[in-house]
Amino acid sequence: MDFDVVISGDREISAKFDEWPHQFYEGLYRKIVDLIGPLEGLVTGAAPVGATGALRGGIGSDVHRYPNAIVGKVFASGEHAHVARFLEFGIHTEVHVGTHQRSISQAFGRTIDPVQAIVDPYTRLVNIEAQYFMRNSLQSMQSRIVDDLQDELDRIAEAENRD
Repeated sequence: MDFDVVISGDREISAKFDEWPHQFYEGLYRKIVDLIGPLEGLVTGAAPVGATGALRGGIGSDVHRYPNAIVGKVFASGEHAHVARFLEFGIHTEVHVGTHQRSISQAFGRTIDPVQAIVDPYTRLVNIEAQYFMRNSLQSMQSRIVDDLQDELDRIAEAENRD
């Protein structure tokens, strides 16, 4: 029995099929649920820690059922999801920083009493190299994912042939 395993984007695993018997659908669903946990663990472990570790805390996973597909995803969520995108793919662009207030507690290398200052808007160049923590994790599991899904299908087909 043939099926497509689609490992797309940087973190999505899909098994697509047309009206398969229920036992195949359920077997693939269970296997994808089993595989998504280790993939999430790899992504979480490979994510840059940063000052707060908030990026790692925002990494999650889920598995969705559709009539002709089962999709497992590992994703970054929360207020730091955009940081994950910048780190994974890199960014080289100008960023416009608006007017803001800043506390100055040092001047000319000496500590001073804190003074609030208004900083005028400015533009800065952001250049972050891609770190591939999501794509590398998926790539390291790719052959296991395909092999495990094929093994599950073979196991179910063999059980069906015995009945």
